[in-house]
Amino acid sequence: MNLNQELLLVFKTAIETGSFSATARKLGKAPSAVSMAISQLEDELALSLFDRSKREPQPTPAALSLYQSTLQTLAVMQQWQNHALQLADHVEPVLSIAFATELESLIWTNIFRQLSEYYPLLKLEILTLPQQEALESVLSGRVNFAILLERQSLNGIEQFIEIGKENMVAVVAPNHPLYHQKASYDDLLQHRQIVFNSRENQSTSVLQLSYHSWQTDNQYFAVDIIHAGLAWGFLPQSYIEDHLKNQTLALIDVEDFCPSITLCIDLVWSRERPLGKAAQHFIELVKQSRHKA
Repeated sequence: MNLNQELLLVFKTAIETGSFSATARKLGKAPSAVSMAISQLEDELALSLFDRSKREPQPTPAALSLYQSTLQTLAVMQQWQNHALQLADHVEPVLSIAFATELESLIWTNIFRQLSEYYPLLKLEILTLPQQEALESVLSGRVNFAILLERQSLNGIEQFIEIGKENMVAVVAPNHPLYHQKASYDDLLQHRQIVFNSRENQSTSVLQLSYHSWQTDNQYFAVDIIHAGLAWGFLPQSYIEDHLKNQTLALIDVEDFCPSITLCIDLVWSRERPLGKAAQHFIELVKQSRHKA
């Protein structure tokens, strides 16, 4: 069986217009070419697709039954063509982005929507990793980009742009001892802190103060731990605003310093790896979004 996109397109249009002559006009073909294409398709399928006993050929039940699957087949064919053209145009098939755990609540749907409009077949992979692991992933090439809080020092192969700021605030639950007092720096050192980290990476976070810490790579779990009164921790203010308003969490009243630390948010990629067209476009969309903010 030798079916092709052109034959299926003629068949689809003939069903939709109800006329071979209208099909010819719509597709810019001669009426005889449309008739020959339908006949060829009927021969390939060994089916009668149109009843030609009337002035205008009428689709048979078999033709009507095949119509929906024809639409699906044409859509798949078009998708395949678009994908092949995209690859020929040096557009990478996959773009992977790792968010630092502290930033997983950031809303990027508008940028992702714009990117999908330019590259509808681009596969997007979104990961959430502890800060250091996300950085290592982008530098090793496991991901294309990382969204990170500012670092204490920069690796020589990092390329980045600043895209915003986030307030990391020290919080506790009402059932925690630090809630009922004006806390000193020493108090924070002595009470358990929940910090974002992974088992593979045991380096100290820039936000870790306490001698006694629990670690998690999950923002939701960190909130649950703090809610339970088991620890205090630094959390993104934008993420816990509702908790603060509802008084299920509270800022620690620290007497020695401000309980809020403002950190820059960076989009990071590696200098050592070439950027595909989608990656370059993604950077431009992020820059445009930054200027609009």
